[in-house]
Amino acid sequence: MNQKSMYNQGSLLQFSPFLVFLFLYMTLSLCTTHASYDIQTAQTIRYGLPIFSAFIATIFGLFFTFTDKKNIHQKIEVFLDGAANPTILYMYFIFIFSTTLSHILDLSGGLNSAINVGLSYMPTTYMLPSMFMLTSVFSFATGTSLGSIAALMPIAHGIAISLHINPALMAAVVVSGSMFGDNLSVISDTTIAATRSTNSKMTAKFKENIYIATPAFLITLGLLFYMSDSTLDPTILTANIHLTQIDYINVLPYALVLLLAFAGVEVLAVLGAGALLGATIGIILGKFSFLHATSFIFEGFYGQKSMVRIVILLMFISGLSKIIEHNGGFSYLLNKMSKKATNGCQAQLLIAFLTIIINITIAINTLSILLTGPIAKQLADKFNIPGGRVACLLDVAATSTQGFLPYAPMMILASTLSNTPVFSIMKYLTYQPLLFISMICSIMFSKFCNLECIDKKEASQ
Repeated sequence: MNQKSMYNQGSLLQFSPFLVFLFLYMTLSLCTTHASYDIQTAQTIRYGLPIFSAFIATIFGLFFTFTDKKNIHQKIEVFLDGAANPTILYMYFIFIFSTTLSHILDLSGGLNSAINVGLSYMPTTYMLPSMFMLTSVFSFATGTSLGSIAALMPIAHGIAISLHINPALMAAVVVSGSMFGDNLSVISDTTIAATRSTNSKMTAKFKENIYIATPAFLITLGLLFYMSDSTLDPTILTANIHLTQIDYINVLPYALVLLLAFAGVEVLAVLGAGALLGATIGIILGKFSFLHATSFIFEGFYGQKSMVRIVILLMFISGLSKIIEHNGGFSYLLNKMSKKATNGCQAQLLIAFLTIIINITIAINTLSILLTGPIAKQLADKFNIPGGRVACLLDVAATSTQGFLPYAPMMILASTLSNTPVFSIMKYLTYQPLLFISMICSIMFSKFCNLECIDKKEASQ
């Protein structure tokens, strides 16, 4: 089915599976909050709600939203095509490799050694801003927020426990830093998707991005310094440091991960190399046997039930989004909304709004950018808005949305690795809301706001 036919046949009904998912998730979450369950039972139920909601929404989408004549087997193939999307498969492997790395370094003593290195060489009084900057640089170098969270969250969580810093606050710092670096990185998949879909240069997108992201970054950094001074007692921080002798051999896997990341090596190769080196060191030092090491991929991934939940949830959400896309739900929404713009300011707001709506639906930055990109390109051409500007808006809108989505992959990953509820992390996020505000301000005061539609200009002439 071509794009034009999808515009004609699509309707709000084709978009309704997401509304079913959102309604079920929010309603059941409220019911769980007000129900008289013990903490452990309520937490178990809450972890299962996104998967249950996505499952029901998928059933609804399979049986009630297909406009073309397909049998149930063909409909399921559409769902599976979405669940096996290369972007989603990439995330699956990041989860597998990251849990394997964490599990190996935990058993070999590498995690404790890395935590002690952090406590020894990073300023404990200003640990929050230090971790924010470290995560930002790491994410910028690797071009992936998920990889940054996977590599640094276990260390950050261990440092937070050692210093009696709120683990949710530390997790929010890592998430914020990873999103800043990912948003600006020229090798990020979101940057590549945004520039390709708008046919723009990465340098042009980067320049626009700097103007929007820098204020949010500096304010967040200032707030973290303020929080360190006002809420963290230096005497307590110092008293709670119980350093053992650092075994620098055990730190080598993390050093290798950082070195390869800054060298621009693919993140899966980075995580894999760290895991292999960690396993080798553990075997040499007698921490575990070679045969035991062969089971670490299984133990690392399946040992963390929350990680399995992430993969199942991503399968359902990605498959559900493919059903909506196949039936024209996204095309209908994008086409209807794109007709509302009458000047450059409204066009930019629409690009951001559409990206946010799609990202709320599928919770995956890259896919939401790829879906919104063609319409954004049309609006850019219509109002003569530079491609770099449009690519920047696509990326920033998608990035800022992630902090408000409890079912976003990076939020669930951060929650899993820090053993902290998602909503507890979300309330400490500052960078994402500030980035959103900065984007809106940049649009309202943009020099492109007064641009008129090219078609109207030609008609008046």
